[in-house]
Amino acid sequence: MLSQTTSRVVLAAIMAFASLFWSGGQALAQYGVSPSQGGMFFEDLRARSAARSEVLEGERIGEGVYSYDQDGFVETEDGSAVAEGARDIGIPLSSAGYTIYSKRNAGDYTHFASPYPSSSTFFAPTYTSDAFLGGKRNLKLGPVNLGFGLSSVLEYNDNITRASQDEIDDFIWGTYLNVSANWPVTATSSLSISTALGFDHYFNHPEVSPYGGDFVLNVLPGSTIAFDGIIGPVYVVVYDRVSVRPATQNDFSINSNDVFGVFQNDIGLGATWFINSALRFSANYMHSTSRVLNDQLENGDGIQYSGGVFDRDMDSIMTSLAWSPAGTWSAGLEGNLTWVHYPEGFNNDGVIGSAGVFFSTPIGKSTAIRVAAGFQQMEFDDPPENAYDPVQALKELDRQQKELEKAQKALSGEISTAQNSTDPAIAAQANALASQRTGFQTQLAKVNGQLAQARLDGNVALIAQLEGEVGRLTSLLNDLPDETYASAPAVAQATTALVGSTQQKLINDGTFTTNSRDTSDLSDFYYNVTLSNRLTSRISQALTFGHESALNTTSNYITADFISYGIGIIAWKGSRLAISGYYEHAEESGGLEEITIKDGELIGAVSAREDIDQHGIDVYWTHQLTSRLRMGLGYHYGVVDSSRGSRDYVQQAYNIDFNYALSRKMTVGLGYRYFTTDADDEAFSFDQSRAILAFNYNF
Repeated sequence: MLSQTTSRVVLAAIMAFASLFWSGGQALAQYGVSPSQGGMFFEDLRARSAARSEVLEGERIGEGVYSYDQDGFVETEDGSAVAEGARDIGIPLSSAGYTIYSKRNAGDYTHFASPYPSSSTFFAPTYTSDAFLGGKRNLKLGPVNLGFGLSSVLEYNDNITRASQDEIDDFIWGTYLNVSANWPVTATSSLSISTALGFDHYFNHPEVSPYGGDFVLNVLPGSTIAFDGIIGPVYVVVYDRVSVRPATQNDFSINSNDVFGVFQNDIGLGATWFINSALRFSANYMHSTSRVLNDQLENGDGIQYSGGVFDRDMDSIMTSLAWSPAGTWSAGLEGNLTWVHYPEGFNNDGVIGSAGVFFSTPIGKSTAIRVAAGFQQMEFDDPPENAYDPVQALKELDRQQKELEKAQKALSGEISTAQNSTDPAIAAQANALASQRTGFQTQLAKVNGQLAQARLDGNVALIAQLEGEVGRLTSLLNDLPDETYASAPAVAQATTALVGSTQQKLINDGTFTTNSRDTSDLSDFYYNVTLSNRLTSRISQALTFGHESALNTTSNYITADFISYGIGIIAWKGSRLAISGYYEHAEESGGLEEITIKDGELIGAVSAREDIDQHGIDVYWTHQLTSRLRMGLGYHYGVVDSSRGSRDYVQQAYNIDFNYALSRKMTVGLGYRYFTTDADDEAFSFDQSRAILAFNYNF
């Protein structure tokens, strides 16, 4: 029999392959929520319609495409320093290993949550940017153009769980197949597939892989099957996108248990209506389904909870009206409306909308700028009244404790009177009963403490044993002769109620609370600016900054101010230097609370809501040592400052890569990476070394 976790992974694999080859593609949680992502979608849609037209006219467009005439891939696209380093060693950016990520993207299963903008487009994974192949291919079956690439990686990791002690090492084998296919169905329509999919295998410890199982399926974000067509003045694309990959909860990000597997499928219809030569209207409808592949997750305090709390369904409508009278600059309106639903109800269902204006233009021959600004509105349902509320649970425990203390005080008075009786028989019986009762109560308190720890440890067998012992001791207490003391039944009843309520609270806490209890809505502005510039033929740079809100995983939403900058320099022949940096300030809308109750009143509450300031820099230098051999050196430095105590940390990473071209189609790579993290809480400090052997083949 397959375990439930394995069954969900297998099901996700079947759904992923079915989506790719029958209905299509990948996962976009935040499109329709984040204005910057929505703006990027319409830029991709307009570029796609132009690319398709040029391909039908016989022109080669796009970057990173295979040249049939030259028998190799040509015009590889530029990327950030981190992305470039990941490509050189032949592994996706998701495996780069950094634990510093963009907080505003934690709830976005569409892309890897890097602090830098994604290097992939909406309609293609990271390594493929031309779904139409630009007339190029490395295999042709009838009318269908096909492009294939194979990547395989063997890695040794000496600390796969990022533990501060008792490290676990393992060998990890990963293989990816990159597929691009294009079929011109008619003169005005075509069917295309673009994907990178594969698996990871942990040889010794598959139980600690991102979502368990012997084989970890990965379908890279951007994997898409799409049907493009033209109906009069309207360009239409029907698409489906799928991804299966590790994601991260928006919790203490260096906790070794913060990674979970997620399957997401988006199916949609996009259209652009060319009203006239200067005016075009674009619209998109998308239904998005996200499902977590882990049955159980664990937070930084070791408490387990259901992985399904991060499941999500979304329906989005996005529109854009663009005016470009000169054919160079564009200005217009953009907006979206999204309905979000959480099947398990941990976060609250809601309606999200935004509306604004945008302007994009080239400045001279070497600079382009895009600016967008507007208003965001997020309205969420109130937490359900019957959801577990930790405040009310603690108030009830406090009330029951007071009832028990009152009954015990009355019983103590009766026992004292009996023990001081002049009748020796009555005094002896009172002393014996008091001794028995004290003994049972002492044992019960001890076992309850052990039970609480067993629940935190998740020791199922011990939990069952201790629950039986609690029941036995409680029964013995209740069975003590009560005819001697009028207050004894009240003590037994109050003890039973308090034990039951305490156990139920442990269960509720141990399985995560049933709702985030976040009551926050949002009315706020947004803006985002992207500026790209080629200073000289050897130097190019890009700047992105903005302010916006997006869905979060542990609260309704998260609001962030962010900026990133990157510069690429061809220092001398065969040498290239890429430097990039980022800063982000992010604020969560709410969060569960650590609560103190006394005399039925709330006297203290420390919110689990977290504000984060983080900044960092990445440097990557490559040099072509010979015509076939290339070397790369990289360095990463990142700092995270949290509003909550003992959650700050500094991380550094170093890597060296060698890439050797065996032929025009085949390359091998060898790399070494070292990560060191210094956290305020030493329990979260760790070091990690990774040795990587990579193989790439383009058919």
